[in-house]
Amino acid sequence: MGMTWAQRVVRSALRVQASLTPEVPKELREAGKGRKGRLVIEGEDGGVFYLLWNGKELVEEDTDEDVRNDFIMHSTTLLDLATGELGVREAVAARLITITGDRSIYDTEDVTQLLEKLQSNIIESIKVKK
Repeated sequence: MGMTWAQRVVRSALRVQASLTPEVPKELREAGKGRKGRLVIEGEDGGVFYLLWNGKELVEEDTDEDVRNDFIMHSTTLLDLATGELGVREAVAARLITITGDRSIYDTEDVTQLLEKLQSNIIESIKVKK
């Protein structure tokens, strides 16, 4: 069975993030180092991803060992984020992205900032390819 479109979007985002790191403030890069989260994309086209911030970029891992937070959204929310129809902050505020975990109240702002930078890169990458 092939990848779902949601899996292709997430993995493509991981590939284009190279230009993301210089834009992330050093203190945020260091504060997030070693944090691992589970990204759950619900819906027929969804999937589950284990992502670790290594201080430079998000990398996909194979297991849920040491997951600190869960990030849950529907595949339609992912599509709206990937196309720029919806901002990360708006999605979190509208509870279209649910962030859970023992430290979710502390991690939400850091994660939102990283996702905003990644979203911006994805949208720019799409514009360049058109």
